[in-house]
Amino acid sequence: MPALITDEMLDRFALRGTWVDLPEKVLKKYDGLLDRVSYYFPVVPGENEAGWRATVAGFKR
Repeated sequence: MPALITDEMLDRFALRGTWVDLPEKVLKKYDGLLDRVSYYFPVVPGENEAGWRATVAGFKR
């Protein structure tokens, strides 16, 4: 199936980016429509601390 889905198709339905980039992309696309956001991977204490901090900081206005 991955061979049938182009990057353009994926970008139509999903947001992709780094920890730092995602908050801006989410806010740009969904501002005024969402009141919460969830990433589809677990928070594991001690793992990806810098990434989670970057994401939280990106959502603070």
